[in-house]
Amino acid sequence: NTYVNWQNGLLQPEELMQNRFVEIPALHQSGLYPRSLLLETLNGYRDLPGWPIDIDTWMRLAEAGARIGKVPQQLYGWRQHTLQSTRNHGRCGLDRLRNCKAHFLSRTLPPQVRRVEIWSTGRTLHGWKEALQCQLAEKDQKLELALFNWQPKGRSRGGAQRKEGGGGAAANATVKTEAEMEAESEQNVNGNSGYPKEDREEEMFVEVTQASSPPPPL
Repeated sequence: NTYVNWQNGLLQPEELMQNRFVEIPALHQSGLYPRSLLLETLNGYRDLPGWPIDIDTWMRLAEAGARIGKVPQQLYGWRQHTLQSTRNHGRCGLDRLRNCKAHFLSRTLPPQVRRVEIWSTGRTLHGWKEALQCQLAEKDQKLELALFNWQPKGRSRGGAQRKEGGGGAAANATVKTEAEMEAESEQNVNGNSGYPKEDREEEMFVEVTQASSPPPPL
């Protein structure tokens, strides 16, 4: 299972928190936490109608600056079946998970950020666009969203690739400051954007840029 392998491969605190916008980086119910972290720092779990408790908990742990890692041994087994709530409850749908990620991602962006790049494909790419636009509108944030339809050549999609530089939606969503955007604009004028010529022309005229190379590193 590529998702299980991807999740089991995230061991260091930085890896877990950096990948929280790709997918839930660990099963929080398998962890051991100080009582003060859950009760005093987070004020307990939040049972919200909008999205699942586990992803909400991970996002709030990250905002609180918690450092959580994993032991490399596989000590926990999780039985999957068709009747479990994570497959059937309305708030566990992919759109709800994406809304949660977009909500917390918009809260993490520094005020000097002017552009956000979203690297994914198909419905997921446009789903992220809609979710982020909704969150930015609610917070009255003015940002440019750049969509990159990423289809790696000769590589299978899925969790096994996520750790290397992408795979899931916004796996390596990058942010650019105004100064960086000005520098990039000067490069484009000189014909040195770093992208193939056909990709630069497509980016100028259509909403989505096609990409076969992985997203820039975080």
